[in-house]
Amino acid sequence: MSKGKIFAVIGGDRRSAYLAAALIKDGYTVTVSGLETCEELPAEAAACDIRMAVAGADAVILPMPLSSDNVTVNAPLAAAPILIDEVFAEARPGRFFAGGKISAGLRIKLQRQNINIIDYMEREELAVMNCIPTSEGAIALAMANRPSTLFGSSALVIGNGRIGKILSQSLRDLGACVTVSARNPGDLALIRAARMQPAHTGSLENVLAGFDIIFNTVPALVLTGEQLRRCAPDCLIIDLASKPGGVDFAAAGHLGLNAVQAISLPGKVAPKTAAGIIKETILNVYTESRAERE
Repeated sequence: MSKGKIFAVIGGDRRSAYLAAALIKDGYTVTVSGLETCEELPAEAAACDIRMAVAGADAVILPMPLSSDNVTVNAPLAAAPILIDEVFAEARPGRFFAGGKISAGLRIKLQRQNINIIDYMEREELAVMNCIPTSEGAIALAMANRPSTLFGSSALVIGNGRIGKILSQSLRDLGACVTVSARNPGDLALIRAARMQPAHTGSLENVLAGFDIIFNTVPALVLTGEQLRRCAPDCLIIDLASKPGGVDFAAAGHLGLNAVQAISLPGKVAPKTAAGIIKETILNVYTESRAERE
């Protein structure tokens, strides 16, 4: 039974199809546009052109990232490009818009048009829950790129943020000997209390030689060419940080190291789970925005 609200899901990858399916399962009416070539698109989702989809919706859900050029919507499964201006041509007061990883330039442009849009990637619940498929994806990559088990391997996780915490605990539970780097003395103490070895992120050159696998979660260059020279020749390096990442990949290639840039793992390794996380976040934000207006 429909809950009376209409959601328009515009563009995106397989996560968008699973998002549409999840909303329909919850009883919402869903229209879609920009997913014409997606095999996972549920039959119950009403496909229509972009203007009709937006005009008939109470809430419009755009992909993550919303755009890579601030001109077109990120829509790799669309039959034709979707212009951002075309989406927001149907904006009206009270219509809810949400997207992920919205650039500062695009946000300013929309503000000048008096269009309010929520960036769901800035929500804490999504950031935390996204760490789970990211962690599992990183572990799957490690298993696929090494001839040995994680059990008994020596692993370094650079950074003790959300992803670093969950990843390091998962590796520890699988039997790896885990070292975690951080800068804050309190974090270093918590790492030790969690039965893992602490290391200072600013002094990695002193410990790099001892690891079978290195996972980086810090979105800044932490593994320079000079530091990479200290790594074991058969060390696997997996960079989970957003572009440009934290690894000098050119230097890694020159040294013959196996370095993998692994970004946006939730959408690649677990699109259905990632869509469920986005759905819960969107519904939270939508409920809050409605409450503020009432």
